[in-house]
Amino acid sequence: KGPSMVQNHHGSDPSSTTLTSTQSSTTNTTGSTGSTGSTSSGTGDSGTGDSGTSTFPGLGTGPGTGSCDPAAYPGGYSDTFAVPSPCAPVKECGAYLGSVFVTKACPADPAGPKAPVAPVITTQMVTEAAKVTAPVSPPHVEPGNRSYVHIPNNYWTDAPTVNTSITLLGQQIPLRWTPSGTTWSFGDGASATGNGVQGADVGAPDALEHSYGRQGSFDITTTTNYNLTFVLPGGGTQTVQLVSPPSPPVTLPVSEIQTRVSYLR
Repeated sequence: KGPSMVQNHHGSDPSSTTLTSTQSSTTNTTGSTGSTGSTSSGTGDSGTGDSGTSTFPGLGTGPGTGSCDPAAYPGGYSDTFAVPSPCAPVKECGAYLGSVFVTKACPADPAGPKAPVAPVITTQMVTEAAKVTAPVSPPHVEPGNRSYVHIPNNYWTDAPTVNTSITLLGQQIPLRWTPSGTTWSFGDGASATGNGVQGADVGAPDALEHSYGRQGSFDITTTTNYNLTFVLPGGGTQTVQLVSPPSPPVTLPVSEIQTRVSYLR
């Protein structure tokens, strides 16, 4: 059997619309004495098949003028006969009434409106952001800004507990920096730990001393170890260990002291 033919008869029963299977032609007949037009799109003989005929309610006067609702076609449905043709996907709540889509209120979500998802801040995110803001402990050298070979100097720094804060994803997070130790670099390859004592005499308890074995100019820096405490949003109190960046250097010139002995006659 060939493609479908739509045949609309308007005469004694103008409301009747039928679909008849034919080889490949469409015939429209108007009235008992009206003109007949036919369009052939195939190479076979035109004619009317002997298969059953299905009635399509709401088809109107031809393809593209019927309902978009498949339920309106109990004898079979094709979007060829729908308006628009083919039917556009329904993106609203409602139903078609003939060729007109009637909207209605969509049913409410039983779970209710969804709250916006808060951004998740992790311990690693806080740690990475905080380490570049870690407080530094500036080094101090006594008795002054110059030293001499093999002469010990007194070194000290102040490393107090510091409260700061950072902002991540729009949330402010307070930070508490509690120092746990200070490491010194004297610029000649030597290092030491401790905070030292300001104004300490040579050999005093907890004093931090260092002398240089050669003359030159040496950059002295410190790094401070901290226990960093903060409250992670939604995760409770966290404590991590961090090391501060090196402090700005203090440059110490070191000279030699030479002794000359001369004899008088």
